Amino acid sequence: MKSRITLVALLLASAICPQSPDPRPEFDAASIKLNINCGERRGRGGGVSTSGYATSCVPIRTLIRLAYAPPAHSFFRQTDVLGGAPWLDTDVYDIVARGTNIGSLDRWRAMLQRFLEDRCNLRIHKETREVPVYALTVAKGGLKLHPSKPGTCRMIQSEVITPPQPPTDDPVALPCGWTSSVLKGGLFIKTGLGVTTDEIAASMLDRLDRLVVNRTGLAGIFDVHFEYAPETESPESPEQSASDPAGQSIFTAVQQQLGLKLSPDKGNVDVLVIDHIDKPSDN
Repeated sequence: MKSRITLVALLLASAICPQSPDPRPEFDAASIKLNINCGERRGRGGGVSTSGYATSCVPIRTLIRLAYAPPAHSFFRQTDVLGGAPWLDTDVYDIVARGTNIGSLDRWRAMLQRFLEDRCNLRIHKETREVPVYALTVAKGGLKLHPSKPGTCRMIQSEVITPPQPPTDDPVALPCGWTSSVLKGGLFIKTGLGVTTDEIAASMLDRLDRLVVNRTGLAGIFDVHFEYAPETESPESPEQSASDPAGQSIFTAVQQQLGLKLSPDKGNVDVLVIDHIDKPSDN
């Protein structure tokens, strides 16, 4: 009898106080499919427009990292996502989604959050933890970064997503904050136009095994170019390969070519912790 009374009470409570609808926007339609043909290629989750989102060969952990970025952070910011099974990093997926007037990265992130929670039953929370980091500081030899020259890039509102622009003959077509990472001739070549030191720490040093914390104290924007050998990504003496740039690790390249230094350290940072997640089914 008691259990019946409890059930009736719960039903009445839900009728009187129905659950509030999720205020976050959602994609009008979306599909996610496992891609077994990517090989070693791993996408970074780009592909946002005002009317949709399409990306390929992306691990779910990368999507979580993008979806739960703090507001007004650059697209390729760094956030540690802890917990979960190995498939979060090994399995890669293609996503095609349509959205109405996405307009901003914050709106897109809210859509991606709902998508992951609906399709993967994702439950996640944020914590502040002391974790291993790399501290980015100015090297003793002095700064070698070059401040951006006027006209090198065009200033934009970084969080606003704009419709595709028609072809232009304007040589200054790239936005400030633009970064590029390509593998050529056995070297990673990193380039940035009008980037801050926060963006150097986050987007240009994103292949490291821990977060990079910007402790340079430098303001302003810079044009950046440096090259390093990807197979030597471990701390070392900067003199070890200074005479041979082709053999420099990212640690040596940052010091020798940019006048900055990466040092192992610890820091209190916000991390995301996965409480529960299921593999998405093809749909």
